[in-house]
Amino acid sequence: MKKCKQGFTLIELLVVISIIAVLMSIMMPALGKAREQAKRVMCGNNVKQFGLANQVYASEFDGWYIPILNDLNKLWCINNKMLEYMGINPNEVGIDNSTGINVISLSNDFKCPSDRRKEGQGIYKTATQQIDISYGYNMMSLDINCPQWSGGWHYGQHNGHKVSKISNPSQKLMFADGTDYGLFDQSADYVRFWDGAKYKDWCGPTPDGSTWCWNKTTYRHDEGANLAFYDGHFEYRKKEAVYIKTVPSNVTAERKANEGLWIPIPGQRIGTCVK
Repeated sequence: MKKCKQGFTLIELLVVISIIAVLMSIMMPALGKAREQAKRVMCGNNVKQFGLANQVYASEFDGWYIPILNDLNKLWCINNKMLEYMGINPNEVGIDNSTGINVISLSNDFKCPSDRRKEGQGIYKTATQQIDISYGYNMMSLDINCPQWSGGWHYGQHNGHKVSKISNPSQKLMFADGTDYGLFDQSADYVRFWDGAKYKDWCGPTPDGSTWCWNKTTYRHDEGANLAFYDGHFEYRKKEAVYIKTVPSNVTAERKANEGLWIPIPGQRIGTCVK
């Protein structure tokens, strides 16, 4: 008479479970890396779209790039022409929340998929509006002391750069991953504002008062950022290639070291007022 076949022993089950656990531990990091790579590519496409839209704007407006802020107090990211070039309906970017502040968010297709902030966390905000955005426009070579800017960055207007004024456009930064609508070179200092920071993606004072930073470049993608350049191309760069540190750290030396990427108009760190 044949005996019934027995099932797995406890030891055999434990061996199988152990093998599965080992395989999962090998596969999970690879899957996580592939997922982050996909997010980086999506973000890179966003940055490229901004750069190309700005090129179209310049071709339509007598060689001037899009204003960082126009005379209607509209930031570049919600400028009607910019939205048109990106295929976004201007009437669909603003919603009123319960506080009465007009919250302006770009289409999710143009938000960085690695930006972990929730709506209203660490973004540009005034008494009447706030902008949820994952990217910033390089504001170097523009004048922060122009009369039209008195009272704060969000008042008045300022044109973008003139195409003919940009030196070595293939090397000059236009847009990048960021926490604010505009970017400054020294706020890209990863040692001060990224490495070890509790609120890496934050813009302005942090909730615990530990630090603050406006106009900051973020390194969301494997310690690097996506960049769009004035000639229309885009690149992914590690943080060390976005902001060059000196040893020992020296503000004057670092400003000089970063001119190649950050200063669109040579010798004009802070520009002149546009009349």
